[in-house]
Amino acid sequence: MHITNLKVGGVPVIAPKANLTINIPLVAKVVVNEQVMTAGGAGIAVNAIHVRTPAGVDIMVSHARAARPDRPRQAVPGRLTTRNAPA
Repeated sequence: MHITNLKVGGVPVIAPKANLTINIPLVAKVVVNEQVMTAGGAGIAVNAIHVRTPAGVDIMVSHARAARPDRPRQAVPGRLTTRNAPA
């Protein structure tokens, strides 16, 4: 991921590592290069910028998701998963 000229709270963010969290008191929590495991560990979801405010606003900028098809998916409680039927 490459972000150019990003500033959070007036501070430049250069080459952020995974899940760089910046708290702006009473305003927002900003996560840059947010990476979350999905599909029972077989996948990953990445958000370039994820902003959460105390008022409940939740903004994601540039979301991507991928999973490895060669790993079996595990059911996640409360979520519907699909599988290909065996041949």
